[in-house]
Amino acid sequence: MYRSLNAMQAKPPDVARRFRRAFSVPHAEAMADTAQVLQETLELVEQHVPKMDTTFVRRRLAYARAAHNKPIRYGSRIADD
Repeated sequence: MYRSLNAMQAKPPDVARRFRRAFSVPHAEAMADTAQVLQETLELVEQHVPKMDTTFVRRRLAYARAAHNKPIRYGSRIADD
């Protein structure tokens, strides 16, 4: 992945470093910066390919799923079993 990122002509600033950093910072910080990288990437797409409709992607990026704090139970089993 990093080789591909380095070869890209248009990319968010420090994108490879930011993705690597996501593995070493607290979860909330990693999620926030990853979301920012995705927004910046989408802005680049809109800038370089203005005819591309990015409505669906913008909607999908705006959707936030709730995290499960407890395991989901199916009958008497925990889902991860």
